[in-house]
Amino acid sequence: MKLFRKIYYIALAAVFILMFSLTVADVTGGKGRGDFNTDEAVGYLMELAGSQTAHSLYNSSDRAAVVTKLTDKLQSFGFKAADGAGTDGKRPYSSASDTTIKFAASAGVKVPTFFVQGMSYSLDQYYKDLGTGHSTDTDEDDEKISVDTTVFPLTLNNVYAAFPGKAASPKTVVIMAHYDSVPMGPGASDDMSSVSAMLAVINSMMTQKASYENNILFVFTDGEEFGLYGAKMAKGFTGIDGAMQNVGFVANFESRGTAGTSIMFETNANNYEVIKQYAKISNSIYSNSIANFVYSVMPNYTDFSVFKTEDTSVPGVNFANMGEGENYHSQNDNIANATDAGGRAFISQHGDIMGRIVKHFGDLDLSTLSKEGNAVFFNYLNLMVIYYPTIVAVIMGAVILGLLIGIIGFNIKKKAFCFKKMGLGVAAQLIALVGTVGLMFGAYYIFGLIAALFNKIDIHNIAAIKFSSPGLVIGMLALGAVFSAALHTLFKKIFNIKAGDIVNGSILVLCVAAAAVSFILPAASFLLAWLAVLEAVVWLVTVIIKDKFKERRGYSIERLFLPFIPVILCIPMTLSVIMLAGDALGAYLYPVISAVAVLSLGVITPYFSYLKPLMDKVYAKLPPMRFRTVAGGDGEAAQKHDAKDANRSAKYKAKGKNVKGKPHKADKSAESEVKYVYTEVPRKYTNRGGLGILTFVICVFLLFFSLIGGNQAIATAGSYGANSGMFADDALVFVIDKQANENYWMVSDLHAYQSMKYELDGYKYNKDLKSYKKPAEKNFFESYVPAFTKDNIIKNKYQVVPAAAALASNTIVTRYTLTIDNSGKALSSIDLTSGISNTMRLKVADTDKIVLRLTGAMTIVFNTPGDTVYRGAVTYTEEIAGLYNRAFEISVENTLDYGIENSKNEWKAVKDIGVNSKDSTKTLRFKLAVKYITTFTCG
Repeated sequence: MKLFRKIYYIALAAVFILMFSLTVADVTGGKGRGDFNTDEAVGYLMELAGSQTAHSLYNSSDRAAVVTKLTDKLQSFGFKAADGAGTDGKRPYSSASDTTIKFAASAGVKVPTFFVQGMSYSLDQYYKDLGTGHSTDTDEDDEKISVDTTVFPLTLNNVYAAFPGKAASPKTVVIMAHYDSVPMGPGASDDMSSVSAMLAVINSMMTQKASYENNILFVFTDGEEFGLYGAKMAKGFTGIDGAMQNVGFVANFESRGTAGTSIMFETNANNYEVIKQYAKISNSIYSNSIANFVYSVMPNYTDFSVFKTEDTSVPGVNFANMGEGENYHSQNDNIANATDAGGRAFISQHGDIMGRIVKHFGDLDLSTLSKEGNAVFFNYLNLMVIYYPTIVAVIMGAVILGLLIGIIGFNIKKKAFCFKKMGLGVAAQLIALVGTVGLMFGAYYIFGLIAALFNKIDIHNIAAIKFSSPGLVIGMLALGAVFSAALHTLFKKIFNIKAGDIVNGSILVLCVAAAAVSFILPAASFLLAWLAVLEAVVWLVTVIIKDKFKERRGYSIERLFLPFIPVILCIPMTLSVIMLAGDALGAYLYPVISAVAVLSLGVITPYFSYLKPLMDKVYAKLPPMRFRTVAGGDGEAAQKHDAKDANRSAKYKAKGKNVKGKPHKADKSAESEVKYVYTEVPRKYTNRGGLGILTFVICVFLLFFSLIGGNQAIATAGSYGANSGMFADDALVFVIDKQANENYWMVSDLHAYQSMKYELDGYKYNKDLKSYKKPAEKNFFESYVPAFTKDNIIKNKYQVVPAAAALASNTIVTRYTLTIDNSGKALSSIDLTSGISNTMRLKVADTDKIVLRLTGAMTIVFNTPGDTVYRGAVTYTEEIAGLYNRAFEISVENTLDYGIENSKNEWKAVKDIGVNSKDSTKTLRFKLAVKYITTFTCG
């Protein structure tokens, strides 16, 4: 029987390690399945983005060059230009005539067709053609209106590659990705990797002469990083026989890093039928309904968001990766990282699922996907997608409560456990839960301080470290488990209870939490519900057969550690969510995430003390620890020497020295002739010491992953992409604050400051600005003039002309914000007019503070009731940045040359005042912004 238990214990441990390893591998990366040609996709990526520089795909001319490469590639595949599009397959977008764009035909049969949809429009044209109205910013209660217009007038080019459907009135399956990038990075992964995978899938379809009942439309969108403008333009496109107006399914592909597994993180509302079909084709792509729920409440958007509005939610799925997220939106989102082993694995998964979607949904009746009802769903390793209606989650919550009632009923009859001691076990688990989370917060700040000491983060940003990695998450879990085990051991002594009592209490806490989540938030219920059901079943079985088992087997059923089994089976559900949450949310939320681990491991950690007999046997086989002491002599001198030599012995031991016993002379005291001899006394190993050693090893592990690694410091804190040798996003800001009557330099990107501080002089942290600030000794922008002037022709009419014109004729970006005081409810609406374009009206009757983010010359009319005049305050904040110009690079060692006409003197002053070279040979790169703040009282 002992042999059976040994084999059983070894099997439990082996399966635990196996499930843990498979889950980590599943979440952190892997290769796609099927016949997707990764090498081909990587080749396309090299062609499209290999030569692009950090700012290229934010520049309209460079994006146009990519469009040319895309269309050339499609033509080489055999695509024909759309009928009505002209000989080159291109023409400017026109909402009046886009319906004339048709599928190309050969011998009267529709053939694969490509088309470039171009648009150049102003702010007013954007609202008129797309009908989206102004966006609403609800991040703060007092900011209700936010118009993001920093990129207008805007030129966009969407590229369409369409396969005609065989049905008489086909619906359309849309595969979508964007090819533009942020200004800080080349965008090789975000999102050119997806674009390249799309090309490989398209070529495969052309080679195989694939055809389906539904139209298959590949859309390469522009302007995603600007504000989803390309997707909005695509949604309103009525060309290619109206394919975009009859969309039945959308799959969007994104990237939030340069490696890692592809994750299906978002679906449409009423997603049950979509998940039902998706589950048939996906097992290697990670997905779950918690990610879908969490993303739905986050203020983040992708092109998929355009198709997920409340009134026109199109069935679909959204994919992205999160591995090596420190490279996201940085100069490290480059071709090298996008094509290494991790980048290739990500491309492989994206391309594989694209092909599966085309084959499955291409012949599916897409009208069935719009049925009402949502699903709870999750991956179980690479084996399957488990899904069920949300009502089943609610039923599972009821089942959990029913099992608890059954356990209580049977225990009254069987008396398998003591209710009082179970209650103490509940208290122990709750205290351990709170205590472990608290201890994890302490550990977070300790390691954060160490990271700050090693210059990995800015000390002022220690409360919001965003970096994460699998190593850090695993270390956090191990440390949390050790904390929890130590607290459980302590509580067993304090409350005089056994491990089984704490396990029972832990299961009760888990079941109550799982039932509550099942009722309140069904989408997240699977994280705890399955584990709770299985643990409750184990508990019920244990209560029923406990006595008979001991009679027949001769030992307690607890010796089988049955609660371990549900934990092992549910590792793919719980661990995957914990690891992805760490990646998505960052290290500063590790302590909160650890609560899930404590809930799950509460049925294991109380049993850690059961390892004592095993560890005692291990300790017995180890060479004993020996500490030297003193023998011989007596009296006060002997006692002093005993203490002194014990200290000395400990110091030798700490230094690793092995000083063998030998005579030692006493000090020159009354007993100076007395001799003392060192002797060695063996000490036993203890579990307490073993726990300490284990904790030390885990801390070293965490320290390694906190401080060692390729580019992790880039994203440890602050904005992505800020370090030496990279452009820091608006890192250096010159502020002209007429309101406060001061001028100063400011570095807001705290991590950028870590990279720049050795080249800067005189900067001190300002807690109000949450930035490093340096007073400016002089204002070299003397030509600045108030840019907000009243037009007396019409009441309440004002003309806004950005003052950037006083700087340079070719300043790349000018944006300004008007903060309008409407606390007296004097305004009913505001009219905005750009040039001679149509006027856009904003209703502001119930808004206390109105925030308008605008660009370019703008006429503003404040509409008030009757003949009253608006006399409120308007704060004007203008930002002028060289953000999007590749020439903006201040080099300490090179000649200052920005290529900005008529402004070299001003920009040289930027260097002279804002930067102190300190005789460094290092090149310092940053993006400069100038901020101008003033307040006018209108009327």
